[in-house]
Amino acid sequence: MFETKHIRAILRDAALRKKLLVNKAIPLEKYDQFDKQSPEMQDEIVENIDDVLQAYAPVQLYYPSPFEQLPDDAWIYGTKGVYVVSNQDGNVLFSRKIDAVRYANNMSSVSWETARDLV
Repeated sequence: MFETKHIRAILRDAALRKKLLVNKAIPLEKYDQFDKQSPEMQDEIVENIDDVLQAYAPVQLYYPSPFEQLPDDAWIYGTKGVYVVSNQDGNVLFSRKIDAVRYANNMSSVSWETARDLV
């Protein structure tokens, strides 16, 4: 999911870096050299980063579904240089916030158009 460039963008955010390193289970050097880590360590790093981003990312935008019984259309979370658009089908990464917002807007507009057609 994440590449080294995304991880470095997250590490540039002082608050997120502090949250990632709070328990010191994974040292900064392993994050910084993500592509040189074992697949198991990469999985652990990705899981750690995604947990911290979901909880503490400075950008968090929700796109609710027009149907109460369905999950939200999308959720954007991230920081400068890395934005995750999450929906029921998975996650898509973007380097620019505007691209993430456009993608989420397009996804959400489809469900809202469908809802209008049903009314």
